[in-house]
Amino acid sequence: MKPHSRAAAAAPTPPTPIITLTIHHRVSRRKFPITHPSAPLSPRYYILSPPSWRLPRTHKKSAPLHADKWLAVVHGGGNPKYTAAAASPVVGLVTRTTWWRRVAHSVGPGAAATVDAMRRERAWKRYREGVFWRRVLRRGRGGEFVWEGDGDKGEGQKEAGQEAGRQVDCEMVHEGHRRYGVVVDGVDYVLTGTTRYGGPKGCGRSVKLCRRADGRLVAALHRTSKGACEKAVEETLGKRFGYVEIFDGGLEEALVVQLLWSMVEAEHRKREVVLDVLLEIADNAG
Repeated sequence: MKPHSRAAAAAPTPPTPIITLTIHHRVSRRKFPITHPSAPLSPRYYILSPPSWRLPRTHKKSAPLHADKWLAVVHGGGNPKYTAAAASPVVGLVTRTTWWRRVAHSVGPGAAATVDAMRRERAWKRYREGVFWRRVLRRGRGGEFVWEGDGDKGEGQKEAGQEAGRQVDCEMVHEGHRRYGVVVDGVDYVLTGTTRYGGPKGCGRSVKLCRRADGRLVAALHRTSKGACEKAVEETLGKRFGYVEIFDGGLEEALVVQLLWSMVEAEHRKREVVLDVLLEIADNAG
């Protein structure tokens, strides 16, 4: 028997998940629709990393953003560009520090209020910029600044936020290679990289969330190695990115998805930076 076959045979059988979600990715890993088996073509969550209103006016599909400008917004429904706010409200917000040392998570009504405040500030800055150039070009001041948000969508967003449940705020702290710690409601959890759910030749970029005190498995994100080669399941969903398996319902589902996804995203972005640095060094070496 081959060594990897013995290791696979000796590995304990993982528990049966109570919830399984499929993560897709599209637009150069900036949009992540997440579906449930009961509705495989209707996203249950939709992650924008970052949202279009956060990007500069002239940007590439995957424009790099500094830590203080990067954020990810999680919607509880389909693509917010084509879905009303009442059907796809903001349910979560993710921000980070330099080199992903700390990743802050917000889930609940407060996330929608924070996003609305950020959009208002962005609109105000663009209005001030327009006033400046109007004065330079002698075209007058223009109209007064009016922030209406999304108009009718704003009321739907507000109502959806009131029904979203309690507010949960936590922060992931980097503890080492492929390892983050997070405390939620006084309970300490740890996120680590794993190959357990990929089989003997599985993907080494999978992630699991465990309770630190007793090592109980809470959830896992299994990266699929075939997603890049497969055709998109649906044009609006994109290609498969991986699967989220939840084994314990002690945490909010949206928070579990955010925690697992943000760790995988952090590892991916750091690998990109390291690769760019190595290529720059190689170009300048000779």
